[in-house]
Amino acid sequence: MSDARFQMLYAGHLMDRNTNSMDDPRVPFKPDDWQVKVLDVIDKNESALICCPTSSGKTFISFYAMEKVLRESDDGILVYVAPTKALVNQVTAEIYGRFKKNYKHGNKTTWGIYTREYRENHEKCQILVTVPQILEILVLSPQRISWARNIKRIIFDEVHMIGLDGEEHYDRLLLLSKSSPILALSATIGNPETFHKWIAKSKEIHGPPMRLIKSTKRFSDLQQYVYLP
Repeated sequence: MSDARFQMLYAGHLMDRNTNSMDDPRVPFKPDDWQVKVLDVIDKNESALICCPTSSGKTFISFYAMEKVLRESDDGILVYVAPTKALVNQVTAEIYGRFKKNYKHGNKTTWGIYTREYRENHEKCQILVTVPQILEILVLSPQRISWARNIKRIIFDEVHMIGLDGEEHYDRLLLLSKSSPILALSATIGNPETFHKWIAKSKEIHGPPMRLIKSTKRFSDLQQYVYLP
């Protein structure tokens, strides 16, 4: 067996992977080239459709957007929208772990969660994690006008769900969020260019520019095993 074949078969996990990582003072790790583009979009208060594989760091890089909102004012709000309660709970746990000290800004707290079954800190938080149905209710509520005006960014996770039955809330929220920059995250959009043109058209009149950022590199080691108890 040649040295090259031996390395590919048995030593792949030991090899450095070229992901075009580079130093960036904005984050405490070396972001990949597509992550640097996302950081630039966030700093410019622009919008982006981000299409990257599972476990590539889409949710992780969105923490920078949260930190930016917390840094800039005591009133700014970022809303993280996930399609399922399970994902809402998972993202809330990650945010809680990152901002576990739950810093208070005036009468505000850092994070909040709002689903039909459970809610906490939802009226006084700067980072709200919720489902599409609840955000639509909040944005359209006359009692929440001043709250909605303080939304600085909305992150739509699993935005490909927009095409499924019962997920028409995503369509309406994209129209309602014209003036707010968004990050739309997905790992499974098969036609990102077409989808990007459609979203960009819905935001081109009132909203900030909509970019398309995509990467096809998968970073997880997917190894096949057979388990025999």
